[in-house]
Amino acid sequence: QAVPAAALPEFSRHDKETTPPADLRVALMLRRFQNVTRLHRVPVSQLRKELSASNLTASATSKIVRKAKIERILRKESLLGSVPVNVFSTIIMALNEKLLNLMDASKTGNVDLALFIATIAPFCQGSEQERKELAFQALMWRSGKVTISAHDMEEYLLLLKAISKDPLGESLEEAESK
Repeated sequence: QAVPAAALPEFSRHDKETTPPADLRVALMLRRFQNVTRLHRVPVSQLRKELSASNLTASATSKIVRKAKIERILRKESLLGSVPVNVFSTIIMALNEKLLNLMDASKTGNVDLALFIATIAPFCQGSEQERKELAFQALMWRSGKVTISAHDMEEYLLLLKAISKDPLGESLEEAESK
């Protein structure tokens, strides 16, 4: 369960080498998201296979999928299929709250698979380089080019930033200033 930002411990700065409290709070919120969603158990290599399988049909419409397809992809044994059903439903609720609902702003039930994979890649199991490469590949697939557009990168960064907000919708930077 999510803990309000006010319940997080206060961090004091001892010297210039110490991480600022706001940065530590963001790190704790991101780690909490990773633990709740169990994405740290999803191997980047398996997620890359999903991207490759979806990439076989490179049309623009193949990148837009129903939220239920995202659930089916995550439910595969190689990803999160080994978790109990009640835990999986909690994972999906957390992903809906933090990510899928933002990606489906028009409330049609459709989300961009490439953007979803790029957004969860940093939280998955694998080396930092593997996770970066997967996010980059997913964003390239989304644009259909060798480069990533400024609009795609902005959308990606906004989704990552949304994950670091507390359950009340208040960013940790805003909570810190109070």
